[in-house]
Amino acid sequence: MSTNVSIEFEKARKKHQDARTDLERLQALLEMKSACPSHKGGENLKADILKRISRLKADIEKQKTQKAKKGSGASIAVKKEGAGQIVLVGMPNSGKSTLLKALTGVEVQIAPFEFTTIKPEKGMMKFEQVQVQLVELPAIIQGSSEGKANGTQVISLARNADAVCLVLNSNNAVF
Repeated sequence: MSTNVSIEFEKARKKHQDARTDLERLQALLEMKSACPSHKGGENLKADILKRISRLKADIEKQKTQKAKKGSGASIAVKKEGAGQIVLVGMPNSGKSTLLKALTGVEVQIAPFEFTTIKPEKGMMKFEQVQVQLVELPAIIQGSSEGKANGTQVISLARNADAVCLVLNSNNAVF
């Protein structure tokens, strides 16, 4: 059944066809909805427009959440080397860098202030005739599990390791 539509509706339909982005399409669909005929012949047309608006809003929301996940900071990854991988995990200024340097001899920045390590530092250590990889991870802080300070990525590295070494400083005891 054909529906008699207004000139405003046709302009909005043309705008929808010419739209290049989802936001432009959504705006045009909203204009089509407001210019849609209100008589009985326009009920199916209006239902179709409402369905399209709903789908488009869901797509836009999905894209926003994917962008938010994607842009949550620089990706950090460490390729496993040697017979195993051990990660050093701890709070800021707990001595992870000092321990890494003492066990592997690798030159890492050690400073008396917090958050000196901003990306994983790695070194190789000999243990009973095999080489084992030690990886110092950036500090774990309150809120890391919710993504604060790249916490989810740091925790993911710890989860993928063969062993985890928790480094604590008794001078900063908060446990």
